[in-house]
Parts: sequence; C-alpha cells; structure tokens
Amino acid sequence: MNKFCWARAVLEELKHQVVNEYNMQRAFSGCTLLLHLKEHCEHVYRLTKSKEAALLEAERTIQIALAKAPLVDELQNKNQELMKQIEICQESLRNNNELFGMASCTIQEFYSFSLYIGDKYENKIITHRPPPIQYRSGRYGDMKRSNGRPPMQPRNQSYDHQGSAQGDRKNYAPQM
Repeated sequence: MNKFCWARAVLEELKHQVVNEYNMQRAFSGCTLLLHLKEHCEHVYRLTKSKEAALLEAERTIQIALAKAPLVDELQNKNQELMKQIEICQESLRNNNELFGMASCTIQEFYSFSLYIGDKYENKIITHRPPPIQYRSGRYGDMKRSNGRPPMQPRNQSYDHQGSAQGDRKNYAPQM
C-alpha cells in the first residue's frame, strides 16, 4: 500500500502542477488581456480628449458665427437695396439712351437741314446765308474760272533738285 500511496501522492502532485500551470497560463493570458485593455483604454482616453477639443473648437466657431449673423443679415439687406438701385439705374440708363438717340437724331437732322438751307447757328442765333456755289463741271472745270491768269510755266529742273537754301524760312510758319 505504500506504493499505492506514493503513486497517489505523485498523482496529487502532478494534479497540483497541472492546475498551477493551467492557473499560470490563465493568469498570463489574463495579464495580456489586462495589458490590451489598458492600451485600449488609453487609446479611448486620447480619442475622447481629441473629440472634446474638437467640440470646444466647434462651439467657439458656432459662437463666432452667431455673433456675426446680424452682420450677415444687415449685409444681405444692403445687397438687396443695392440690387434695386442698380435695376433703377439700368432702367434710367436705357431711357436716357433712348432719349439721347432721339436727341442726337434731331440735332443731326437740324445740322443737315441747316446746311441744306444755308443757315448758320451761332450763340443761339440763326444767321441766314445763301447756299454754297455749285459748279457743274466739277474739279476740272475750276480751270475755266481763271480766264485772266496765264497758264503755269514749266519749272526749271536744275533748280528743282537743289532744295531750299539754308536759312530760308519761307517753308516755315511765322513764329510768334
């Protein structure tokens, strides 16, 4: 029986070792699980902090936007008023262009009519004058008017190539 007790004791010892080894493995896996949980908690903490900072920044942005909202409304109202003024100005410009077109036509018609009838308009006074003389034969018929003048003599070519003498001021306008 002694051998049996000894075998039982060895079995008990082995059982304790197996249980201890199993418990150690469980403890080790529990420790690694705890380490993973700790890392995960730190990661969640960092995310929470960054989200809190983002929320604070968003809150500041919203407060600034709410403070500027009345200014935006005022600017929109001014913009609408300016758009109305632009429409009014464009309409009056269209009307003025139509009137100017009519006025310029009438001025042009008056000018051409005054040339036709021979009137002169100066300083708000209309001076009547005779119409200009018209010759039937045109430009070349103007030679007939110079009946008393002798025909032009041909020029000497030797003098034509010399040019004007130095100091000769006959080609210049009189100086004041």
